[in-house]
Amino acid sequence: MSNTALYKDLVQIKDERTEHEKLVADYLEKGGAITYLEPFARTDNDDIAYTHGWGKKKKKVDPAKKG
Repeated sequence: MSNTALYKDLVQIKDERTEHEKLVADYLEKGGAITYLEPFARTDNDDIAYTHGWGKKKKKVDPAKKG
């Protein structure tokens, strides 16, 4: 088993980096802004809006199959 499939070569890493830099530059040109936060900053629980509770949604029962 060769290790070449597990690791990226330098050319591929450089290509991905330049593509990422182009995307960031394009985002900034269109008026986007990068927000820098302090390390380990957390969102207050009051600011989080939960839209769904724990677990899966219940399946809808088809009236025709209900019997």
